[in-house]
Amino acid sequence: MSISINSITVDGRVLIGTSPPAPIAPVADFTGIPVSGTFPLAVQFTDSSTNSPTSWLWDFKNDGTATSTLQNPLYTYTTAGTFTVKLTATNSAGSNIATKTSYITVTSAVIAPVADFTANVTTGVTPLTVNFTDTSTNGPTSWAWDFENNGSTDSTLQNPSHIYTTGTYSVKLTSTNSAGSNPITKTNLITVTAPPTGQQSFITPGTFSFVAPAGVTSVCAVCVGGGGGGTTGTVYGFGNQGGGGGGALAWANNITVIPGNSYTVVVGAGGGAATVGGTSSFINTATVAAGGGGIRPQTGFGTTIFAPGGTVIAGSGGAGGNGGWTDSNAYGGGGGGAGGYTAAGGTGGRGNNTNLNPGGLSNGLNGAGGSGGGGAGGAAIPSGTANNTTTGGGGVGLLGTGTNGAGAVAAASNTGPAGGNGSGGTNGTDRRFGGIYGGGGGGLTSSGGPFGQPGGGGAVRIIWGPGRSFPSNAA
Repeated sequence: MSISINSITVDGRVLIGTSPPAPIAPVADFTGIPVSGTFPLAVQFTDSSTNSPTSWLWDFKNDGTATSTLQNPLYTYTTAGTFTVKLTATNSAGSNIATKTSYITVTSAVIAPVADFTANVTTGVTPLTVNFTDTSTNGPTSWAWDFENNGSTDSTLQNPSHIYTTGTYSVKLTSTNSAGSNPITKTNLITVTAPPTGQQSFITPGTFSFVAPAGVTSVCAVCVGGGGGGTTGTVYGFGNQGGGGGGALAWANNITVIPGNSYTVVVGAGGGAATVGGTSSFINTATVAAGGGGIRPQTGFGTTIFAPGGTVIAGSGGAGGNGGWTDSNAYGGGGGGAGGYTAAGGTGGRGNNTNLNPGGLSNGLNGAGGSGGGGAGGAAIPSGTANNTTTGGGGVGLLGTGTNGAGAVAAASNTGPAGGNGSGGTNGTDRRFGGIYGGGGGGLTSSGGPFGQPGGGGAVRIIWGPGRSFPSNAA
């Protein structure tokens, strides 16, 4: 008897017979170590297929460009990305494919940043807001800004803003990531200047344009309305003559403007005989505006109505003084003073009343002093003088609060002075005319002579610059 692996033979006869087992196709599988990292990344692949494959085909990027036929290859990835890996395992019974999607992740190596940045503006007037933008390379993860390069960290934002005052500044940025830090300093990058200082006055009646200068975003303005004209009994009838009311003064600070833009300026005219003064304004009558002085209404003999002073329409300031009046066939009242920076102008002197003083020899009343830097009222001229008229009210200047105008004193001749001028105002070209700016014109007597006298013209002054404002810092 003999025995083999596949049969048993006894006395030359085969008693038991078997066939060799048929081969089975592989079941492909594999592992890789490591599966992530920075390039260059070397990955050791290990075949773990079953059913005894006899050949292998690796595709390390699943695109046919990187292959191997080794059972356990080593492959190095040299670029960043995410890669799918495919293994085809084969034996005599067939082939099988294992694909692992997004199996390998390769990232760039971390490199220390190269710091850099930009600024949206580098010059301007204070306060200057600068927006900084980080342009550093190599992926910084933190930032330290020193806006004045004085050794202190002012911001850790990536793209911060900073407000600068007057001066020249260097700016430093330090950019950092896990590989290290890198600083950059831009020397004298930011230059900030003080806002410009200046002024512009408009003293001729009419409508004009003010163009905001470069760098000017805020201005202050003062407006003086035109003085009202005096009235005369020759025109209105005896007893209706009187001085014109003074123009108001109005001011406002911190008026926002845009450099290069135009803004409307209106200068009110002084009223002619028996004519109201004009309103003066800047931008519009809701921003800053001063009304012109009024005239005495034609009310009839013996009444005690006077010409009203102009009013403050918008802003702060003082009303114009009322014009002086008379209530008989007598001598007209003095012009009202222009308004002051903090209070009203003085009232014009009242004319002589011949009904109360039958001899007609008594003086008219003195004008009242101005207040708040306002102009004073003009005096009434005494009776018995040729071409009797009263004097004009005092004007007011444009330079801010100053000395109050003094009331004019009734004189025994036609050479009596006009009302005193407040805050740098000046007399008109004739003592009977309203002062500059905004004084009311004097009234006329009831017996001959010229008509009532004109009021002083209005004005507008605009100023800008650090620390400048009305009423006290406007020089």
